[in-house]
Parts: sequence; structure tokens; C-alpha cells
Amino acid sequence: MASSNYMFDRELGSARAIINAYSNVPLTQQPQYNTYLGSYGMSSQLPYTTTFTNFNYLGYGTGSTESIESKKVLVDLQGQVRLLKKELENRDARVLELTSMKDAYKHVHFEPDRYGSTHDLRETTIKLAAKDDRINELKKENDLIIHANYQLRLRVHELESNVNSSYVHYNVNHCLQNDTIKAERDAALHDTETVKTELETVKSRLDSIQKAWQNTRVELDQRENKYSSHELHMKQIENDVVYIKSCFDAFKQQIGQLLSDGYVKVEPKEQEIKEKIQLLMQSSKERGIIITNLQNQKEQLAKQLQAQIDINKEVDKKWMTTHFGIRQFVPYCSYDTIRPK
Repeated sequence: MASSNYMFDRELGSARAIINAYSNVPLTQQPQYNTYLGSYGMSSQLPYTTTFTNFNYLGYGTGSTESIESKKVLVDLQGQVRLLKKELENRDARVLELTSMKDAYKHVHFEPDRYGSTHDLRETTIKLAAKDDRINELKKENDLIIHANYQLRLRVHELESNVNSSYVHYNVNHCLQNDTIKAERDAALHDTETVKTELETVKSRLDSIQKAWQNTRVELDQRENKYSSHELHMKQIENDVVYIKSCFDAFKQQIGQLLSDGYVKVEPKEQEIKEKIQLLMQSSKERGIIITNLQNQKEQLAKQLQAQIDINKEVDKKWMTTHFGIRQFVPYCSYDTIRPK
């Protein structure tokens, strides 16, 4: 138990020393190496380069965009280190609270928490070392960028100083040329506006002509389609007329054959067919009259027959009544004796 407490305290002290050394380091501090006890009691050095080169930029600014971004990354990393430090302080306070308990047997329940805290401290130490390496790399890149920017600005300043000597002589001619160019530009702009106006007018006319041509083309296409459809319809009607005429001729031929007999032959002509049909209708009317007379005679004969049947039924009924009365008076007479002959 004592060994585990010793290891835990040593890890806690190492992590605290690292965080205290690197959490609040200013950006203008020179490179330094801090010695701390590692996880296994060995001393090691962490290079924590915080070099910040201050240059005079001759009034052209304080640094490039890359330098500003590098500073932002460094500030972010330092903020993360401060958060880790705060977390470590919270864990330290928790450990002190646990170790300050009077009951000697309660530490058994918190032993897993101690081991977990030790593991977290080791991971925190590894993360801090990786972040320190990244900070050193970013600071080196920042120094290189600042130095290159400084050299570039010196070169620009040198070129500007060389240009200023000839700028005065060049300025007068340049102003005259600018005035001439401006006058030409104004004239060209005026001509351009005039051409644009004429072009818009021509374009509007062209659009109206094109629309009229399109409408005419559409109307012409419609008329062509109508003409084609009418032509097809006429051809279809002509074919139908030919077919109907042939069917009508065949029909007249069949009617002539049906109206012909062994004595009279009817030609397939409309006049002869009409005359034959009129004769047939006249004959049909006469036959209808004869049929009507025969039907009337049939009805009269049917009525007479029904009357005779009724009379016979009445006679049979009377005979049956008479026969029944005779059988009552002459019971011993046979039926054959009294049956009428």
C-alpha cells in the first residue's frame, strides 16, 4: 500500500511540475529546458521553445497572416494546458480529501480511483509532451515566416526608395497621359452607349420580325397539315365511294336474282327492281286481304264449333242426370238395357 501511495505521489508531483513549468510561459520567453521526474522516477528534459523574434517592419505592419494564425494556435494550446492544470488541481484536491480521512480502512475503497488517477496522469503527461513538441514546431515555423516577411519588407522598402527618385519625373507625363486616356475613354464610352442604344433598337426590331416570322411559319404549318388531312380524307372518301358503289352493284345483282323466277327475269337495274317490288307489294296487299278474310272465316267457324261443343256438353249432362234418375227407380235394370242406342 505504501509503494502504491509513493508511486501515485511521484506521478502527481511530476505532472504538477510539468504543468506549472509550461502553462503560463509568455510567448517572448527564450528557449529553455525543464527537468522533471518521469513516470518511473527518471529525469528528462522537455524542450519548450517559446522564442519570439521582434522585428522592426518600417511601418508596414506587425506580421503576416501565417504568424497571426500561429499565435492563435499557440494561445489555444496554452489554454488546453491550463485546462489540464485545472483538472490536475481538482484531482489533487480529491486525493488530499481522500487521504485526510481518519478511518484507516476506507482507503481500500478508493484504491481503484488512485490507480485510475495515476493512469490519467500518465496519459496527461504524454499529451503534454506531444503538445509541447507541436508548440515548438509551430514557433519555429512562426520564426521562419516572420524572418522571411521581414526580409521581404526590407526588399520592398529598398525598391520603393529606388522608385521614388524617378517617380517625380514620371508623374507629370503620367498625368498628361492619364488625361488623354480619360478623354479617349469618355469618347469611347459615349460611342459605346450610342452603339448599345442602336443595337437594342435593332434587336427589338429583329425580335418582332422573328416573332412575326415564327407566327407565319406556324400558321403555314397548320395550313399544310390541314391540307394534308383534307387530302387524305378525300382519298378515303373516294375509296369509300368506290367500295360502296361496288357493294351497291352487288346488292342490285342479288336483289335481281332474288326477284327473278322461271318465268320473269329481273335485270339488276333500279327501275326494273322498283317495278318488280311494286308488283310484289300489290300482290302482297291482295294476299293480305285474302288472309284477313280467311282468318275471319276461321274465327266464325271456331265460334260455331265452340257453340256446338257447348250444346253437346249440355246434352251429355242432361243424359247423365236422366240416367242417374232411372237407376234409382229401376235398380235391377242393367246399364246396357237403359243405355241409348
